[in-house]
Amino acid sequence: MSTRAAIYARFSTDKQKDASIEDQFRECDRVAKSAGLEVVARFEDRGISGGTATRPGYQALLSAARAHQFEIIVTEDISRLWRNRAEFGPRSAELEDLGIHWVSCVGQDTRRDGWGLVVQILQAMGEHARREASYRTRRGLNGRALAGHSTGGRAFGYVAATDSGTGQIEIDEMAAAVVRRIFEMYGNGHSPRAIAAQLNAEG
Repeated sequence: MSTRAAIYARFSTDKQKDASIEDQFRECDRVAKSAGLEVVARFEDRGISGGTATRPGYQALLSAARAHQFEIIVTEDISRLWRNRAEFGPRSAELEDLGIHWVSCVGQDTRRDGWGLVVQILQAMGEHARREASYRTRRGLNGRALAGHSTGGRAFGYVAATDSGTGQIEIDEMAAAVVRRIFEMYGNGHSPRAIAAQLNAEG
């Protein structure tokens, strides 16, 4: 009887493409095949940081693990699973108690002797990298704001600079009509709740 495996894939931001999930699945399939594992389940999270445990795919993976649906988890690397020591500690211990191991596409395998310490070091490095990336992002946004440029995000009624043909923020005329209507309704005494209910009712 072959060893059952589950694959988990994740990417964090809109700078990474949805294709990243398929790329990770492909590499994990390759590793599983070479190790003689039978892939019985796949889980994914798109656009969610590994620094949070509130990931639907990740939680589904844990639920399946607790139900003993597989014996090994395969990921591209440890940062796909965890980038937060507060989550890594109890969950990695729980998986160990459940008899579930972890294998990565870059050579880590908790079935080998002495891998407990190595996995902890790798996780700490992943968390540090997440914090560095967060700092660099905030620094860059602060610089753009001080220079009077857009710091990203989307405001209803406008086309973001990254999506416009001019490279500048532009008015979305169709959405702008709704914005004007919202102000008119509010000016006529409708509450924000009533306005939202009306617009939701209209789809």
